[in-house]
Amino acid sequence: GDYQLDIMMYELPEDVRQVFHTTEPEGSQSGAEAMTRCSGLGAVAASIGGVVDDYCFAPCGYSCNIHAADAYAMVHVTPQEECSYASFETNYGSSRAPGALGGSVCSNLNALVDRVLQVFKPQRFTMTLFFDDGASAAIGAAPFEEANRHYRRKTYTCTRFEQDYGVSIGVYTSLPSSDTPRSRAGTQAEPTEASLDRKSVV
Repeated sequence: GDYQLDIMMYELPEDVRQVFHTTEPEGSQSGAEAMTRCSGLGAVAASIGGVVDDYCFAPCGYSCNIHAADAYAMVHVTPQEECSYASFETNYGSSRAPGALGGSVCSNLNALVDRVLQVFKPQRFTMTLFFDDGASAAIGAAPFEEANRHYRRKTYTCTRFEQDYGVSIGVYTSLPSSDTPRSRAGTQAEPTEASLDRKSVV
């Protein structure tokens, strides 16, 4: 099946933001490579067998495309303190990338989400998963069950459109230090019959 994951992350901590500042000129290859390496995105790309095409802005900012066989990932970072933001988009593991995964699609997708969240450490984020019926069973509860391990889910919406396509959207915020993550292993990308008429599940 086909799916696409998009994570929009906000309020990045200072140690993450500083990685995406540079004294190099805009477009500097060494500046971009330093951001890729020091942020941990190089390791994320390596974990999916990807090659990185990166770009640094001056004095701050970053973008990259990751090519992994027929799969892709795209990253954009705006590290200014007053509006810090990072996005990560990928189709890694979908059937449009044959042979990209060895093992469970669900576990691999969860592992990728964990790596991305560890890189950016956002205070809050929105995660959107587009999927067709063919991908739903393979995806299972991923990637939302991984997000639920580290963050508090504020809202969750699942909508069907056309005949065999759906989208699930979860909004997350960081857990207070006194809280422990709550398990929601039952969260599914595929909406149930009962959920189709409900616009939101909290």
